[in-house]
Amino acid sequence: MGCGLAIARVFLVVVNTFFTVLGIALLVIGCLVKFKEDLVTKYAKDLFKVIKLDSAVYNLDELLSSSAIVFIIVGVVILIVGVLGYFGACCGWRVFLVIYAIIVILVIIVEITGVVLAALMKKDTQLIICSITLSVSNTVYNG
Repeated sequence: MGCGLAIARVFLVVVNTFFTVLGIALLVIGCLVKFKEDLVTKYAKDLFKVIKLDSAVYNLDELLSSSAIVFIIVGVVILIVGVLGYFGACCGWRVFLVIYAIIVILVIIVEITGVVLAALMKKDTQLIICSITLSVSNTVYNG
């Protein structure tokens, strides 16, 4: 029991250290994009030129702002989950481990539900994707 527990603890510490760093990285990227728009806009315009997208059709500021908010929210959530798991495993705090387990189980349930719904509604999903694609191509390419 002692060896298995030590291996599980080390595994949780390593995995949650990775997720903590990932959460911090997403949070920093989101904050840079949100609050240093001039820095990012310069590179994004160059990127739009490389992939041949018309920046007049796509509102770059709105796209970057909404992307930054998503990055910040996802980064904070991943950071919280990583810290809970890290301190729960490293320090043996049972409350943190229980909260961590509940969050991980909820994420797994949501993922399974999404996969099942996508499989059950395959025709509806394809119809929605095709209509959006057709609408975008008609709008962007005028035709």
